Amino acid sequence: MEHSEMYKYFINLINGPSVDRRMSGIPSHLLDEIYDWEREEIEDIIWRRFQIGDVDMTYYLPRLKYYQPVEKIEEMVSECTIPSRMCVQLMYALYKINGDPEYLEIIKNNIVMKKEKTSYAALIVQDLDKDDKKIYDFLCNLYVSDIDSLEASIVEDGIMYLKGFRKKLFSFELTDEERAMHRKYYSEDVEERKRLMAEFRKEFG
Repeated sequence: MEHSEMYKYFINLINGPSVDRRMSGIPSHLLDEIYDWEREEIEDIIWRRFQIGDVDMTYYLPRLKYYQPVEKIEEMVSECTIPSRMCVQLMYALYKINGDPEYLEIIKNNIVMKKEKTSYAALIVQDLDKDDKKIYDFLCNLYVSDIDSLEASIVEDGIMYLKGFRKKLFSFELTDEERAMHRKYYSEDVEERKRLMAEFRKEFG
C-alpha cells in the first residue's frame, strides 16, 4: 500500500538537511493528512526524535494518541535554560495539554528576557486556537509588555488573526483593511502600545 504524500514529505524532511526544515518549517497538519494506518509509525518517529532532543517535535506532542508526553516534557523543562526557544516550545506544549495559564506566564518571561534576534512569540502565534480566550488575553498582555519590535509585530499579527482582522499569519501581502488595522494599532513604543491596546479592547473586546 502506497504511503500518503504527507507521510513521504515528513520522512524526507526529517531525514534531510536541517536547512530544509528551517526554510520550510514542519508541516502543521501532518497528523491530519496522513492515513490512519500510518499514524502509529509517525507518532513513534515524533516521540523518538523528541526524546533525543528534537524540540521541533514538541509542536505535535499535544496531538499524540499513542503517547502521554507530560512526564518527559516536565523532565526536559527542569533542565532547560530561561530564556530559550526550547523552554517556550516545551511550556506551550504543556499548556496545550493541560490548559494551565501558569505556563503562559513562563512563556511571557522568556519572551521579555530573550536577547536573540529571532522570535519566540512566533512559536506561539503559528499554532493559535481561535476558541482559546486565554491565548487571546495572553497575547494582548504580551503586546503591552516590554518586548522588542519584532516580537511586538508578530504578537499584533496573532491578535488581529484571532479577532478576524487578519486572514493569514505571517503574510506580507495584506489587504487594504488589514494594512489599515496594522497602521492604527501597531507601534514600536511600549507606552503607545498600551494606549492602542486599551482602545482596541474597548472596541473589540
